[in-house]
Amino acid sequence: MRATDRFDGHVDKLDDWSRTELRIHSRQRSIRAVMISINKDFQDTYLGDNAPRFAPGQLVRHRRYGYRGVVVAHDGHCKADPAWYMANKTQPDRDQSWYHVLVHNSEIVTYAAESSLRSDDSDEPVRHALIERFFSAFVDGKFIRNDEPWPRS
Repeated sequence: MRATDRFDGHVDKLDDWSRTELRIHSRQRSIRAVMISINKDFQDTYLGDNAPRFAPGQLVRHRRYGYRGVVVAHDGHCKADPAWYMANKTQPDRDQSWYHVLVHNSEIVTYAAESSLRSDDSDEPVRHALIERFFSAFVDGKFIRNDEPWPRS
């Protein structure tokens, strides 16, 4: 049995100009994860796709903020809306891989630049409400990604 087979609820995806909310409803609780919305209409034709340093399931740590997390998906360059990007305290280069990261012991999903992340060698699993939705197991310090697609707006 895969972890997603045990999921007994449903998912609602709500969009607005700056974010996507993924709400997971189950018999035990309701979980809300706020994610950055990817703007399909915004095309950075001058930005190429970069090979990712981190793979889905890999544990990472944010260099500036120190949080631990697990990579669930990546983009070859920043695909966030320019308004979201400019509203950030820092603006890492858009022309690098960017990662959707489930943050340990929270319901937060971040969108972080590759230069902002480093490997987390703790070999300790990340605890997050969406782990069972996107991963099937934790083996040898890495989560095993299942076939559930990452939501794209």
